[in-house]
This record gives sequence, structure tokens and C-alpha cells, in this order.
Amino acid sequence: MLDNFYCDGEVSADGHEWSMGAYATDFIEKVWPPVYRGSPYKKMGDYPAEGVFDPIARPAGGYIWDRCAEAGVSYRSYGEWISNGKKPGDPGKARVKALEDHFDPQFRGFDLDYPDQERADRFLEELARFEKEGEMPKLTILRLPNDHTSGARVGKPTPTAYVADNDLALGRVVEGVSKSKFWKETAIFVVEDDAQNGSDHVDAQSDRRPSHQPIY
Repeated sequence: MLDNFYCDGEVSADGHEWSMGAYATDFIEKVWPPVYRGSPYKKMGDYPAEGVFDPIARPAGGYIWDRCAEAGVSYRSYGEWISNGKKPGDPGKARVKALEDHFDPQFRGFDLDYPDQERADRFLEELARFEKEGEMPKLTILRLPNDHTSGARVGKPTPTAYVADNDLALGRVVEGVSKSKFWKETAIFVVEDDAQNGSDHVDAQSDRRPSHQPIY
């Protein structure tokens, strides 16, 4: 149905803004290139993405969770706009107030040393809890980042291994939801946050698959 569905951003900085807010501000578009290439501008702060430099980076219309809050729609983030704990098992923290009490502190966000299988395990635990309670959030944002890969970096998994990990995790999540009591009322959208290409078997210009991206 979405055969002309294209990737939204050039890199993660603007990609996450497009995915979560449908807009990348002038600040984001001007700041990420010099920071991204490692210029002295990096001294001004961290990479301008996912709540860093909020509120100057925030679109005027806010983000999708802001609209949910206004409409009284329940929502929950798994790894998106979340700062990881120091090590796996340590709780994460929301980077913006709107996500406080609306995220899973035990779900680990972007960390290429952490398998997507364990992220899938955690989400499926949560799904089982939702089934037991009889209700789940109307909007779920789930991040499976390992399709990003570490390239050919020594000591890291190969790009093929990363992509396989990501593919399997996504499949397990979809299978779990499809077998749950919520399936008939569920729509799953998968989008990557940027189009820098890589080893994936789907071309980045029209990729419907994950690359450190959210699943709604």
C-alpha cells in the first residue's frame, strides 16, 4: 500500500526529528553538518538529536507524543528519546518531560554492543503484561537500532550479523503482536531514521525496514 514510501532524513539528527515530529527545524539542519564531520562546532554540545538542545530543536508543533497527550491518547516509548543507563540493567531516563512516566526504563536504546534480540525479549515481556492487564498503549514507539551496524570496525559483529540480528528481532516483535489479543486493532509501521545506506538488502532510498528507527 505504501510503494512510494521513502526514508525521511539524511542522518540521525534530522531523521529522528522527521520521524517523531514531521519536521526538522532550521537549527537542526544548520547544526548537524558541522557537528557530524567533527569540526570545532562540536564544542557547542552533543549531537543535535533526540531531545538534545530541546527546546530550540523542537518543532513548533511538538512531537507525536505531545499530540497524544493533548488528545488523551496513551503512549509509551521503548528507547526513543531516552538516555541509556550506564550499563545494561541500569534504568534509562527520558530526555523530555512529555516522556516521563511514558517509557520503559529497562528497555535499552541505541547501543550497538547490546543485541536487538534482548530488546525484543523485553518488549515481548511487556506485551505479555499488557495482555494480562487487558490493555496496551494506543501508540507504542519501539526502537531496534542494530541495523545501523558498526561497519568494519575491529572487534564488532559484521554488518551481516547486525542486520540478521535486527531482522530476527523485528520478526519476533511482529509475530508476538500478531498472536496477541490486540492484533485486530493494531497497525505496525516500520521506518528508518536516515538514509545513509549500508549493507542492508533493501535500498535506503525506499527502505521500509529499520536502521536505528522506531516502530509505531
